[in-house]
Amino acid sequence: MQDIRSELLTWVKDERTPIALATVIELEGSGLRKPGATLAIAADGEIIGSISGGCVEPQVLEKAEALIRDETGSKQSTLIRLEADDDPLHNPLSPCSTALEIALCLLDTEVLEHVAKACAGRSPFVWGIVLATESSSASDLDRSRDIDTHILFGYHPETHEVYGQAARQEQLFLGPEWRAKLNELKLPTIFSLAGRRIFACPVTPRPRLVIIGASHIAQHLAAFATTLDYEVIVGDPRERFLSRERFPESVALHSGRVDRLLHAMALDHTTAVAVVSHDDKIDDVAVAVAVNSPAFYIGALGSSTTQKARRKRLIADGLSTGALDRIHGPIGLGIKAREPAEIAVAILAEIVATYRAESHDAR
Repeated sequence: MQDIRSELLTWVKDERTPIALATVIELEGSGLRKPGATLAIAADGEIIGSISGGCVEPQVLEKAEALIRDETGSKQSTLIRLEADDDPLHNPLSPCSTALEIALCLLDTEVLEHVAKACAGRSPFVWGIVLATESSSASDLDRSRDIDTHILFGYHPETHEVYGQAARQEQLFLGPEWRAKLNELKLPTIFSLAGRRIFACPVTPRPRLVIIGASHIAQHLAAFATTLDYEVIVGDPRERFLSRERFPESVALHSGRVDRLLHAMALDHTTAVAVVSHDDKIDDVAVAVAVNSPAFYIGALGSSTTQKARRKRLIADGLSTGALDRIHGPIGLGIKAREPAEIAVAILAEIVATYRAESHDAR
């Protein structure tokens, strides 16, 4: 849900409700979209997001639209399980997965608003779905609290607040065992508790890209990264290069000393740093700060000769060889890029590859 939150908020504002959500809750096999992937369907039929590469969506849309129309008269939510069979021509999962489970429910705008707040504030949050009770799985003790619809919920691990009108009415999250499960959540998962199945998905901070040097390469890199929903910051002590016309409106621009900027950013494990000013006085300072941070990616523009010269200078300044080994330089994948836009593609591809390799997959 966090990947399509902006569009969903616009739908809510425009009163394109009710909105149905189709969420992947369990996957067997590779699959293009992992648990937590969400497809949203507006009351007027428009869709955003995806739950597969396009092979599964037709199987889901009809049931989602029926949920919106409330054809059953009870707003009954739907659990869809698709399994591969021996007929590849009529198998919607082939060749990606052997089984896929999808939960349909109606959007609770309160949950959506708090997902958006958590993303903006880079704060911990969990959203998920309490699945409708299966009569065969519930004990007699639980029958007084059986639910016949899937319930969307939100949960704040620090305050223990529960969001979602239906979830609060059901009083499902009062016990410490619920909180313990959700507080320790790292990846989207399904678990059983108190006789019912719960799908829960942690909201992970948007990856950040800090670009040092407002160069022509930086213009393309910032534009490309915003399309991937990266939070993008461009820093350069040369204020004249930080013209708003050169960068997308969503990109934050910072003038002044780059070391102060990087220290103020509190670089973390979801932050990438691309140093592309090609000015040693700027780049050396930025690299020296970045290599001693938890940033998952640090790349620096320049040829192999330039990299060796920078490394020699920074070692002389007291930086360790281990810290400097973290630098991707020359920056970007080796695709023989020449033009600024091509170089930006190579840089962003290397950033994405590094990000995924370090298992930032909870989104």
